[in-house]
Amino acid sequence: DVSKLKSREITNRITTINSRNKFHNFKGLQYLFKLLTEQKFSSVISETI
Repeated sequence: DVSKLKSREITNRITTINSRNKFHNFKGLQYLFKLLTEQKFSSVISETI
């Protein structure tokens, strides 16, 4: 029983970490999209190339 509880705790922790990472990635994508849609679009592209 104790080992089952431990493994469940670990899996719960892993899933929360994964969902948090997904959320951060989504925020990052939103930020990138915002940057791209702004008028700095052409200057950003010329800088990255």
